Amino acid sequence: MVSAERERIQAALPAYEVGEALGQGAYGLVFAARHRLLGRDVAIKHLLPLQGDLPARPSEARVLASMNHPHIVKIHDYVEAVDEGGQLRLIVMELLEKETLHSRLRGQRSRGEFACAVGVAVAEALAYAHAHDVIHRDIKPHNILFDERNQVKVADFGIAKIIPASGGTVRGLTGTPIYMAPEQMFGGRLGPYTDVYALGVVMREMLTGAPPSATMPPPGQQQPDPDPDAALTQPAGAAGSVPDVVRRALAQDPAVRPSAVEFARDLAAAAAHAYGPDWISSSGVRLHLDPEVRRRVRAVPRPPTSGWRPRPLAAMAALLVAVLVVVVGLSSWLVTARSDARKERAGRQAAVVGGLLAHADRLVDSDPELAIRLALAANSVVDNDETRAALQRTLTSTGYRGYIEHEGVLRAVAFSPKSERIAFAGDNGEVIVEGLPRGRPGGDPITLSHGARVNAIAFADSRTLVTAGEDGRVLLWNVESAGGKPTELLGHDRNPVRAIAFAEDRRTLATADAAGRVLLRDILRPDSRPTELPGHRGSVNAVAFGKNLTLATGGEDGVLLWDLSLPDSQPTILPGHDKPVSAVAFSAGGDSLATADRGGTTRVWKIAGSGQSGAPVVLPPRNTEYSGPITGLAYAPDGRLITVNEGDWVDVRDAANPNWILSSFTYDHGAPALAAAVALDGKTLAVAGEHGGVLLWSLAPDGQPHILGGLIPGLYAADMTFAPDGTTLFAAVQNTIRVLNVADPTSPQNIGETIPLNGFGTALETTVAGCGAGATFTCRLAVSSDTGRFAIFDITDRGNSELFVDQPAHPGKAIHDMQFSDDGKLLVTGAQDGQVALWNVTNPRQPVQVGGIPTAHKGAVRDVEFGRAGQGLLATAGDDNAVRLWDVNDPAKPQELSELRSPPLGPVNDITFSMDGKTLFAGGDDGNVWIWNIESGGKNATLMGRLDRETRSPVYDLTFLGEDILIVAGEGQAVSFWDVRDRRRPRQLGPGVAGHFGAVVDTNVARDKPLMATAGADGTIRLWGTESLRTAVPDDVAATACSWVGSGPGRDDWALYIPNLPYRETCRS
Repeated sequence: MVSAERERIQAALPAYEVGEALGQGAYGLVFAARHRLLGRDVAIKHLLPLQGDLPARPSEARVLASMNHPHIVKIHDYVEAVDEGGQLRLIVMELLEKETLHSRLRGQRSRGEFACAVGVAVAEALAYAHAHDVIHRDIKPHNILFDERNQVKVADFGIAKIIPASGGTVRGLTGTPIYMAPEQMFGGRLGPYTDVYALGVVMREMLTGAPPSATMPPPGQQQPDPDPDAALTQPAGAAGSVPDVVRRALAQDPAVRPSAVEFARDLAAAAAHAYGPDWISSSGVRLHLDPEVRRRVRAVPRPPTSGWRPRPLAAMAALLVAVLVVVVGLSSWLVTARSDARKERAGRQAAVVGGLLAHADRLVDSDPELAIRLALAANSVVDNDETRAALQRTLTSTGYRGYIEHEGVLRAVAFSPKSERIAFAGDNGEVIVEGLPRGRPGGDPITLSHGARVNAIAFADSRTLVTAGEDGRVLLWNVESAGGKPTELLGHDRNPVRAIAFAEDRRTLATADAAGRVLLRDILRPDSRPTELPGHRGSVNAVAFGKNLTLATGGEDGVLLWDLSLPDSQPTILPGHDKPVSAVAFSAGGDSLATADRGGTTRVWKIAGSGQSGAPVVLPPRNTEYSGPITGLAYAPDGRLITVNEGDWVDVRDAANPNWILSSFTYDHGAPALAAAVALDGKTLAVAGEHGGVLLWSLAPDGQPHILGGLIPGLYAADMTFAPDGTTLFAAVQNTIRVLNVADPTSPQNIGETIPLNGFGTALETTVAGCGAGATFTCRLAVSSDTGRFAIFDITDRGNSELFVDQPAHPGKAIHDMQFSDDGKLLVTGAQDGQVALWNVTNPRQPVQVGGIPTAHKGAVRDVEFGRAGQGLLATAGDDNAVRLWDVNDPAKPQELSELRSPPLGPVNDITFSMDGKTLFAGGDDGNVWIWNIESGGKNATLMGRLDRETRSPVYDLTFLGEDILIVAGEGQAVSFWDVRDRRRPRQLGPGVAGHFGAVVDTNVARDKPLMATAGADGTIRLWGTESLRTAVPDDVAATACSWVGSGPGRDDWALYIPNLPYRETCRS
């Protein structure tokens, strides 16, 4: 039966390679599978009809498949098909092979922090599902999973049910009896309260260590707790105790139970009281919290904090530890020093600080990381206004994340016109105004009290600030008048004011409220009657001025565009948004208008006079796990568009084509970002949100690759290869090879020949040989297929290729990777069945298999890679979580040299040798990129370390750019670049680039041109210039630092002030 079902599923889902059965239960069969193009491992569940259940309606299926929450196992697709065996209902979902809560419990009581974190996570997932009218019906430890980051995931919504909108009844004995609510056991009406009861049973099991009762008392009798008073305990005196929260969830009467939202909030607050405000971090569980849950956790008293902190990348952690050591050492020394010694030392300190800061300024562009290190070191030597301002200046100039600490949700942020001040405000009604650069004399923060939640703020000039709140008040402040009272601008009749904006004259103010009212006024005449602009029905959420009194307003009913320079102006309707509009923004020149809605869609309009010109560019919702509504839009002066996503992402988009994401970063790893502002000088972006802080990010050029305009749509390429001269790109697209003329990468639409592969199968891999200078044979392209064949083409004439051979190699087994040796005489192939074959292709018309490794891997071979010329080395990687090195000097008798399994690897997708052949890099599904030293020829490979990536999203491709830069691409959309000259301490070069709406499945660089191509799962190939990246790798850090020693510290001072940087013998004091 299982084999037959697998064949049915394979026929219904040809894009997937369906593997072994993972499990079978009353509700369906589950198979492992892998997407052929993405290489993404998934689980496919074939839903079996339950007794008394009707087949899923299409609307139900869409709801289930669209659920997207960090604590719910992600559903990628839902497919219905009918074949000879009947109806197939298939759910394609995230594959998690980690532990379940059931396997962790094993009859043992859990730590309270852990149990509460799991409970809150599951409640958050249920609250999301219930908000979409979905009930789970089978919450139990077996369906609560943990991923590799220890993040809770609720699984098996396969028997979930849509709650009828009409209030009809959901019934049926589905689920697991020992976790069932009374109404579920005895055929009553089910609802969200049914899931809450089951979660209460799970919580009780975690807290007591006792499994739930296997029998259910009849209606009217409460199920007894196993020694509830003794087992469900916590520290005495805790308000809102954890046991009380659990007991309310276990109430027999559904009406008495809390909702999932209430359960999450109450449990989080009780846990904070019981275990302290840091209970989440001590739980060991990764949580994504609802804002109100986060507020309740923060409401527990904690030691006060103030000021700001830099938010370093993980790669800087060791540096900060070193700086702390410096500070401690300096403090001890300063206490014990004599007066005269202090004076002498102060002079030396001044010289050190001067040298550090001078060199930091010079290195901001060429070596931003060293510039930051030097500025940090200067501040640790002498902490004063000068060094604090210099540190903030360096952090901002290099694009490093500055961070302004603040408690409470922030909903608005704004810069003054000359960028000398920043203001931010939110739910607590306070408005904070700080001077820039932060830490400068006279720039201390001031606090203004609006008195209610602040929704919007705007500067008229450096001292005049307007705030608008949920209380319907609009207040005009002079921020330089200490203790001065604001002037209230009347007109909104206590309707919540949602948006404000100033025109170019900095005195015409537009304000908009939840009742649909848009008012215009002159702030220099605050008592004058405002002008009302009619037209909106429902809340107006966004307003923005363009050039010449052009005004855009966005609300629940769409977008209106006004020309206020005309008398009796009538608005133009900009159509297309079917969700409430949440943000609008004009470009600096006023010729572009961006509008965004709560559905996550952004439209970019060309503006001509008082109306739009042509159809807008539509930016679809971001396809990520944490996608959500667009909450903020902002334009940089150069036309780059910044989109802020409630799901945490901030994207910087290309001015000419906003579909292209130039760079991306996160506000706070899951905390929604709610507002953004760009300084008018275009150098700094500020982002605020639910975490409560303001993130500062540089928009200055950062030495990253830039999109050349080379967007090639409609090509779902599995693999790409450049010709060495960089003028031609070969892309494997389904059953063809597309030959792309990219001699002018800014205009790659000139597409050359398409090589058909009729009867060959789907092309999976390409590799080129013999095209470079000095080659002794024709230029050749090899292509592998999912049918186990490979073909070799003569591509000397790029527009008129000739087929040399179509060779059966691994009959019926997909060839996942292949590569020519450097001399072009050998071709290696790696297949689905774990076999590796070596072919002599000196005569490309008659390949001869000269050797093979029948059992190279126990799973599919995902990558094969020859070592550098003359090494006689081959590396292979596969699904058996291993990398193996082979001696192929005699290709007829390959000899295994070593097996690399430590540390434990996940499935490895790609491997690559360094250009000198001394190092091997491997990346895979676990998100790590591991580095091995293979200088001994592969016999005694030693682990050197790994890339310190911020995310652990799967890695699909590794490519070298030159000798020193490693390119890493994968599921996370962004392509990152790493300086790997120091193999033990590789460092990331900038934030990376992101241009695809989906995973990046392949990257390739031209050998003789500064050109890179990326292929994405979104069906596009994009071309990038890499000139700036090639020059962005500085000289050795320590050697560079030596250049300023003559005017700075000597050897002893170096050791004291900068212990994390080695002092070389070439440095002279």
